[in-house]
Amino acid sequence: MMSRSLHWVVAAALLVIYVCGSLIFLYGPSKELNLVHWHQPVGVFVFVLTIWRLVMWLRVKKGETGRGIKHFLSSFTLPHYVQFGLLISCLLMPIFGVLMAFFGGYSLHLGFAEIPSFLPKNKEAADFFYLAHNSLAFFLVCLICLHIAGAIKAHFAKKALQKKLDALLKM
Repeated sequence: MMSRSLHWVVAAALLVIYVCGSLIFLYGPSKELNLVHWHQPVGVFVFVLTIWRLVMWLRVKKGETGRGIKHFLSSFTLPHYVQFGLLISCLLMPIFGVLMAFFGGYSLHLGFAEIPSFLPKNKEAADFFYLAHNSLAFFLVCLICLHIAGAIKAHFAKKALQKKLDALLKM
């Protein structure tokens, strides 16, 4: 139950981040809307939840295989790759975003606090992390679409299998 709740909290947070990030991309970081002040703290929140989720996921998967992480990684299927890609993307994206802000000379807004940039202003590095952050956003959207498609497929496949099983049990 906790895992399912965490899943939907992260999904809602990603939607907020995506909408804010898209508006920032389209209209720029306007001071009137303060979208950056929503985008950054929610991104850090997702980052923290992702670390927690990744640790829990690896602990469960290690226990399931009984042979450690090496065997687990060698037995990946497409849904595993998508889930692992989602987790890694949710880890890297905030890191790239923070580096983009810091190298751009901006501070990190956390809602309750502000962390000033401690890195020297570097336009080339800021541009690189801007590109990396936005490219990863596109990749993350693709992974989310694959995740949703897989969930829909699994739902209908499970329904079809249940109907067949019910028909077999009635015989």
